[in-house]
Amino acid sequence: MQTIAIISALRKELEPLFIDIQKKKQVAELNGITFYSGYLKGVSERIIFGSFGIGKVLASLSTQFLIDTFHPNHIYFIGACGGTMHGVKPGDVIVADSTIQSDFDITCFGYTKGEFQLDRDGILFKEFKTDISLVNWIKTDYICNFESIKNCMPSILSGRMISQDTFETKKMTFNRLQREFHFFGIDMESAAVNVVCHFNAVSFNVVKSAIDITGQLDLNFYRAYYPVVCTNAYKFLKTYLLSKNI
Repeated sequence: MQTIAIISALRKELEPLFIDIQKKKQVAELNGITFYSGYLKGVSERIIFGSFGIGKVLASLSTQFLIDTFHPNHIYFIGACGGTMHGVKPGDVIVADSTIQSDFDITCFGYTKGEFQLDRDGILFKEFKTDISLVNWIKTDYICNFESIKNCMPSILSGRMISQDTFETKKMTFNRLQREFHFFGIDMESAAVNVVCHFNAVSFNVVKSAIDITGQLDLNFYRAYYPVVCTNAYKFLKTYLLSKNI
């Protein structure tokens, strides 16, 4: 039996899965970061799931532990994110086709923002692609029972996700990031998880829903719709997983 992992930064981002999962049991703990196993009706793979906290360091640490311990065939990262002002509205589901660490900066040595290389071979790394199967699936006919947000149904978008260890609320900084990276979504973990998955040869995808448009944080909307946003990201992923088992 194959194993997949579904992870998030915050427990409340994973709450829809906790409600839905069957035969849940705790299977591992890493300094207070707990992982569980279980099954979804209609999905053949065993599912390892858990939340690890905010930021790229915790994301990297937990992802490597997850891979070393459970050897998943595929890791899915779900939850909420910030969106760009260019074509993304609050509530839209973003399926990342690539990720970049936007705060990785050694430009003083001639690199571009987000770019790095390993001493062993000199290969440059910057943009890490995600698994193409889910990205391509967006183009097929499927029905997903989303919850509406302010009487609007979310759109499904695919594009770049950037990550940095700052919850960005400054419009000026956001505009600079948009010019540099041309992204659809921004969070604090996806790019780090993707790097770890890449170097372990584990397939990876990000499915997140925009809780705010970066530079225009609406705390009332944030508090009211955070559960809905997380539910829609999970529902989209579940619909995809079920389609693979038809």
